[in-house]
Amino acid sequence: MVWHVTGTVIRDSGRVYRQEHLKHAQDLAVWLPEFLIEALRRHAGGDWGSLSGPVLPHPAHGGYTDRVNIAGQWDRALKGSGIEWVRPHALRKTVATLLVRESGVSAGAAQLGNSEAILAKHYVAHDPVAPDSTAILEVLSP
Repeated sequence: MVWHVTGTVIRDSGRVYRQEHLKHAQDLAVWLPEFLIEALRRHAGGDWGSLSGPVLPHPAHGGYTDRVNIAGQWDRALKGSGIEWVRPHALRKTVATLLVRESGVSAGAAQLGNSEAILAKHYVAHDPVAPDSTAILEVLSP
């Protein structure tokens, strides 16, 4: 399923609202895997094919939820799980790293809505070990 991202939620002077454009003022359309679509459907309580409100509504009033509130909900959900160290941003980095390794930098940048330079700088985990290039380097052997 293609998911259209047409705005973002921001907090300004304590007020949380939907900004009608993304950070870079362009809409984003991304393919979501079936397991994520099913999780979103369960979260929404059924069919949300025409969803136009918040994807993650605030639990108290149903309005928009910003990063601060999501972080608090995240902490409570993971308490005692043994994976409390996992942060929402880590999931974004995981997606970026997987897509870059499997499909290339352009695929990762497109999915996250970032430039390739921003993706490489902030999101892709770098291997601590260089790729095995010994066969190539053997040509330098005396």
